[in-house]
Amino acid sequence: MKPLVGAGSRLRSDDTAFAGLTLLICLALGMLLGRLDTLSPAKVAVLPLALLFLLAAGWLSLARPLVAFGAAFVLLGVVQVQPAPVDVIFALLIATTVATVRMRPLVPAFVGLPLAAYVLLTIFSMTNAVDLKRAISFEGITLYMVVLGVWLSWAFAKRQWVRIGMKLYVVAAVASAALGPLGLYLHLSARLAYGGVRAMGLFKDPNVYGAFLVPAAIILLDEIATPKILGWRRRTEIALFAIVSLGVVVSYSRAAWLNYAVALATLVFVQSARRGGFRRAARSIGILAACALAGFAMLTATGSLSYLLERSHLQSYDQQRFSNQDTAFSDMFRHVFGFGPGQSEILRPLSTHSTFVRAAFEQGFLGFAMLVLVLVGTLLCAIRLARHTVEVNGVGTGALLAIWLGQVVNSFFIDTLHWRHLWVWAALIWCSYSLMTRESSAERTLPHSSPVPRPGAPRQAR
Repeated sequence: MKPLVGAGSRLRSDDTAFAGLTLLICLALGMLLGRLDTLSPAKVAVLPLALLFLLAAGWLSLARPLVAFGAAFVLLGVVQVQPAPVDVIFALLIATTVATVRMRPLVPAFVGLPLAAYVLLTIFSMTNAVDLKRAISFEGITLYMVVLGVWLSWAFAKRQWVRIGMKLYVVAAVASAALGPLGLYLHLSARLAYGGVRAMGLFKDPNVYGAFLVPAAIILLDEIATPKILGWRRRTEIALFAIVSLGVVVSYSRAAWLNYAVALATLVFVQSARRGGFRRAARSIGILAACALAGFAMLTATGSLSYLLERSHLQSYDQQRFSNQDTAFSDMFRHVFGFGPGQSEILRPLSTHSTFVRAAFEQGFLGFAMLVLVLVGTLLCAIRLARHTVEVNGVGTGALLAIWLGQVVNSFFIDTLHWRHLWVWAALIWCSYSLMTRESSAERTLPHSSPVPRPGAPRQAR
């Protein structure tokens, strides 16, 4: 059986990995069987399929890790239950990595230290939780997301993994973007539309659906201007960009719209600021204008334009939401470690609807400060990367900066801490920045020698 390998990693025993995965699967089955009496007949009926999926994912994570990695990125667009199928694959891949190699995550120190401090503060904050069961559940998801981000920073060091992951991310986003409008306007399934008025694809929340599509749209627009990683025909990329953009619009998520607007503006600005970039920026603006006209025509034809205008204004519940956020934010000094993970919904009349407000209320000022340092530190990495005119590991550096800025802005109005794709992009930025820094350091150390290219290392910037 072929083990999972990484550059510069020392292999351990395959038997250890197999035994570890077997133990994980047995534990999962034991927990599931213990809850059979609480499951509905429909859920019991799909248990054999779930077991087959678990066994297949376990085998792939050991024997074909790259295939499992690609499958995980396809399943990023399918989140109907928690934990989702993508979490099973990622968890097995992480377990396999820990059991078979000595991994070295590529997280810059100025991001890794506050990230570690934030994790410790989330654990300490559990002492103040009034609902310990919810605190443990919420904290478990937070820890999993952080571990996923750190592990991905190692996995993305392999250029082939990045290319496959990003291509399949775009494929998943396009499929999800197409299902949303089809469910909304053709009524294919009630599961594809939230309340029959907002597209959400295979997600449970249109706010997550819309934000998930934004990075794919940015990658496609960047590829149209300067081909890098997808290798598709320009006409195909323009058509896919239009589909994904439509999905963002019909999610009717104001936070996703703002996310998209900030990301688009950032990408066009970076394109125009580079040498010879005016033509690329003009092309991007032209494509945006054409898609906007097509989208306007479609919304008018379907009678959705009035709802779009209605959603673009302040809603009746916004005042209550902002008042709740203001009170929650002011409570961050009441406890040193905050009120505990997941306690916002217990102690506040509404959810915080903001990553920053949640951190302030649940982990106090220290937790809030550490989270800000992580997000701002990642932003600084993206800005440093964007100064280079070529891609790092296949993804355009201007696109990475645009995507991250959009996600951070989105986090002001939606709680994004448990969004898988947030940690995917954070990890890619951390990895790309670390590889670029390592390459620059090697060039300074050996000024008269040409360094030997390493797999996954970024190309030298022009």
